[in-house]
Amino acid sequence: MKNLKKIYLFLFVFFIVLMVVYLLIQRRYSSRVVIPPPDVDYAAAQIAQANRSINDLKRAHIDDVDTTTVRVYDSGSSIKIVKNDGFGGVSEKPVDAFTQLAEMAKEKNKVYVNLKESDLDKKINLYADMKTEKKLKKVVVPEMGKEPSSITPIDVPCDYKIFQSSSGWKSFTEYNRIRENISDINFNKEQVVILISKSDIAQGVFKIDSVSIKNNTATISYRVNVFEISDDNPDAKRDFYTAAKIPKNIKNIKLKQIQ
Repeated sequence: MKNLKKIYLFLFVFFIVLMVVYLLIQRRYSSRVVIPPPDVDYAAAQIAQANRSINDLKRAHIDDVDTTTVRVYDSGSSIKIVKNDGFGGVSEKPVDAFTQLAEMAKEKNKVYVNLKESDLDKKINLYADMKTEKKLKKVVVPEMGKEPSSITPIDVPCDYKIFQSSSGWKSFTEYNRIRENISDINFNKEQVVILISKSDIAQGVFKIDSVSIKNNTATISYRVNVFEISDDNPDAKRDFYTAAKIPKNIKNIKLKQIQ
């Protein structure tokens, strides 16, 4: 056990000696890289070069302008050359704007208009070649409260549809609205007729005015009122159907548009 301790002690001392020897050798023989300072100050050299350029510009000589042959004027620190005495001008005389337009028209092979002062006194009649005036179709607009004819100026094509049973009439009124208040219909003796639009105009423009019976024919007189479908009308009935009751035995129906 004592021998083992001596061995450890010897190794420790030997390690310390080696470290001391290594440090001595490292300190004595190792070299550090030292960057030498530049021989030239580049910043100072650039400043000196700039100063030399400025001094050269100050010493530069500019030849004087010969004012005997050149007309000049002084505008502060600059001189502007106006005209040389040896310049005799252009050989071609200037032309006016109309001459230039005429030359341009010739190049394009187009005829240009050339008017004289006397031409402005002439009159141009735009209607000289008109033989007769075209006649326009007249539309009679009746006075308020008067009916000059039985045909209104507004013509909207329409047709009719007949309901002969209560079931059919009930199915139709469940999904459509009727302008008139028709009730107490006895389909054993009566039938219902409605007007249907045959154009893009809504059926709300139609309104049955009266029904006349003669020779087994029912003549239905109706009016056309475009204000019924106007957007400005708060009471408009655009999708309302107009209807009337007629006898069951009627075979023929005639539609008549009135004013």
